Amino acid sequence: MASRLLGAVFAAAVCAHPLQAACQIPPVDEAVFVVRANGQVVGREEIALRRVADATGRPGWTLTVINEYPHTASVRTFARFGPRRVTIRIATISGETAREYPNRANTLLADEWVLGLYAVAAATEPGPVNVLYPRAGTRAAGTLEDRGMEQTTLGTASRTLRHVVLTLPDDTHHIWFDAQGRLMKVTIPSRNLVAERQLR
Repeated sequence: MASRLLGAVFAAAVCAHPLQAACQIPPVDEAVFVVRANGQVVGREEIALRRVADATGRPGWTLTVINEYPHTASVRTFARFGPRRVTIRIATISGETAREYPNRANTLLADEWVLGLYAVAAATEPGPVNVLYPRAGTRAAGTLEDRGMEQTTLGTASRTLRHVVLTLPDDTHHIWFDAQGRLMKVTIPSRNLVAERQLR
């Protein structure tokens, strides 16, 4: 019940904002991810990624991530990557916060419990990156390395996916995409944490 109520509140808040009416645009990718820690299921995430344009026709992205974990309340994160700024809205059952940041070159979002935020990393150039932590309201410098197509497991099957490594000041995250640039898997070895796309 709380999750459905949060969904209704979040949808109304997003669509009420003129720059965020992107919720009416069909997503270019949407998926459900199962999150495991030490091999045990600890949560799930849903993502919806959309291509949008501002009033002048300049392209951008919106990304919505809903994450649910037993140890924390459901959280919905909405990010809009515009030509000049990144707008982030975070909604929980207790309320909503919003922040804006300059959209510098190679900007990524990161959160220790919202792994679907990496869905936009497929289009990010390798090299130095500006990493925003939406819930904490902080930022850090990182490095993105593209290791090309490599073998990994997805569920019980072996798959050849594009392997991207994000090095942060205090951790390393491994991100995997398919040939179409869709997020398929995220691993954080230091925490034995894995998020994998549910295949249909």
